[in-house]
Amino acid sequence: MRVEQRGRYAATDVPPPASRPSRYWTPHARLALATISVAQLVMVGVMSMAPIHMAHGGAELRIVGIVISFHTAGMYALSPVFGCLADRRGRIPVLAGGAAVLAVAFLVAGTAGPHDVARLSFGLFLLGLGWSASLVSGSALLVDAVPPADRPGAQGRADLAVNLSGALGGSLAGLAMAATSYAVLNALAALLAGTVLAAVLRVGRAATRSPVSSRIAPAVPCGDAAAGAGICPR
Repeated sequence: MRVEQRGRYAATDVPPPASRPSRYWTPHARLALATISVAQLVMVGVMSMAPIHMAHGGAELRIVGIVISFHTAGMYALSPVFGCLADRRGRIPVLAGGAAVLAVAFLVAGTAGPHDVARLSFGLFLLGLGWSASLVSGSALLVDAVPPADRPGAQGRADLAVNLSGALGGSLAGLAMAATSYAVLNALAALLAGTVLAAVLRVGRAATRSPVSSRIAPAVPCGDAAAGAGICPR
């Protein structure tokens, strides 16, 4: 069967990105990119300044390591669970939950003194959980909102934005810490997390009112993302 050629690609091929309009920046895609970028920014900022906050109180390196270990556990231990929840309950609810947990984490960590190891450990553990929920559900929402042919480019842009946000978060956190305190840094981070939470809830309400909008980023069966790893029952 003869395939008609049009320009530099066959008529049956997917046109190259330059020849078709960009569809990255739907409301759901913008929300996903903003959420994962902000989550990375505040996580890196608050986490990186925690050892300095503890050092100001004379904490031993061993204690600092224990606190950061709790944070690392929060970042990765439950990521399969958040993937399962995003598949079963939807991306938006998990995204909202992640932003809410981040806000609580900043409240806990921001009110902890440099010697309050238990409170700092719990706050940074929550910080890891909120970051994980936001990143997993936000990445899934981005993939859902972008056509398959555009997904590699969209994911590349998202990765760039996340890494730049992390670098920016660490730099700004250092300046904020030098000028103010760890408590003020956490308050600023909580303000950003609250803004993200409000945006997620607004989009979630709009999706609930509009059946078409709610189908833009549907929750797929659990087996599609997590059951293959044995996390979710089919």
